[in-house]
Amino acid sequence: MSLASMDMRDELNKLIEEKKLAFEEVPCLCGNESFSLIAEYDKFGIAQKTVICEKCGLIQSNPRMSDEALDWFYGSDFYGNLYGRIERKATTEFILSEAEGRPKKRYEFIKKYIDYGKVKSVLEIGCGGGWSLYQFFKDGKKVVGYDYGPALVEAGVKLGMDLRVGKIEDDPKEHGEYDVILMCHVFEHLPHPLKFMKKLETYLAPGGLIYIEVPHMKEVMMASLVNAHTYSFTKNTLLHYLDLAGFAPVAYWSDKNPIGSQAVLLKRTEDSYQIPSLEPEYERMKIVIEKSDAKWTRRQSYKKILKNLGLLRATSFFSHLKRKMQRGKSKA
Repeated sequence: MSLASMDMRDELNKLIEEKKLAFEEVPCLCGNESFSLIAEYDKFGIAQKTVICEKCGLIQSNPRMSDEALDWFYGSDFYGNLYGRIERKATTEFILSEAEGRPKKRYEFIKKYIDYGKVKSVLEIGCGGGWSLYQFFKDGKKVVGYDYGPALVEAGVKLGMDLRVGKIEDDPKEHGEYDVILMCHVFEHLPHPLKFMKKLETYLAPGGLIYIEVPHMKEVMMASLVNAHTYSFTKNTLLHYLDLAGFAPVAYWSDKNPIGSQAVLLKRTEDSYQIPSLEPEYERMKIVIEKSDAKWTRRQSYKKILKNLGLLRATSFFSHLKRKMQRGKSKA
């Protein structure tokens, strides 16, 4: 976290402490109101409680910002600057470079499971600068994207893409139906994800597919807790609640990284498929959390030893270099 981001974190915590941002307690998506506390703060030190539902095992922020507070949080560049989402990214050069990484893999994954020649239009909610839309744009598809970040949207518009600031539901011009809809690391931020999926369905063309990518909670450590993530999904909870919203999986993938990503390609469904049962999920996740806590404690102890030996900077440097080399290989 940069010094500028740390200053914004402190500013946010002050607003929370002084109750200038409204928070509200809400029931879980399953209707349950009994939760176990996981953490008082997120990984950056932001005052946001993370809890787990004692009925279905869904991890979530609770109490959380009210809808009005969330509109402020996302409706300017505060959120983007807090997490470094905008820094050095609001340029056409970054968008073109980023489009060749993970977004290209998303594009290729989707093409495997749809009659691509019949795809005319692609919509993205939370498009950033349009890097996940760019491959479709190059193919001559109609692309439309919505994002809260004005700087990122402006950079994508310079490349010729139709990107718009704000929410799709607030755009009176938008009545179209799209063959593919993307939501990449957006679904976990939504305060009312099931209601939103019902709205999103009205923009999906007959036979169309929705691609949703979210963090994968294989482990539950401090490094995986982020205040902006209203919900944190395992594979079971993700597929369960998407089924309740009326969607069945066409294909699914996940990273090997324990704090990585997972994604599902969805189609409309009238009938429930073999929906994953969440009856044992809370007990299963309690074990995951205990193991993750132990692993996190060992990691912090290891860091403390390295720090005392004066080796922490060197270890961090080589870890950073290794990640950079791996990213370079993935783009090659």
